[in-house]
Amino acid sequence: MVFERSVFGSERFGRNLIKNISELEVRALPQNLPHEIKVSIDTLSTFADRILVKDLILPNNVKVSVKPDEIVVSVAEPSKVEESWQKKLKKKLRMSRR
Repeated sequence: MVFERSVFGSERFGRNLIKNISELEVRALPQNLPHEIKVSIDTLSTFADRILVKDLILPNNVKVSVKPDEIVVSVAEPSKVEESWQKKLKKKLRMSRR
């Protein structure tokens, strides 16, 4: 799977992308097998949002072998340690630009 975005992470209120499924087993005739499955993560705007298998756009005649309600990707709040690390990194970046 290919996860696509226009804006994510620190650009949108600091969050972590949690990829529960990065590969998906599919059933299809050889000529219908997709080379990749694109997943737009732009719809993940809150910590409660998630993308399920049933939300994926698959080519016709392609079936998945997992439950439709399985979570493909979601977002989580950054941990306190990560927040602290991000603040230190941003401070160093600001200082190096001077």
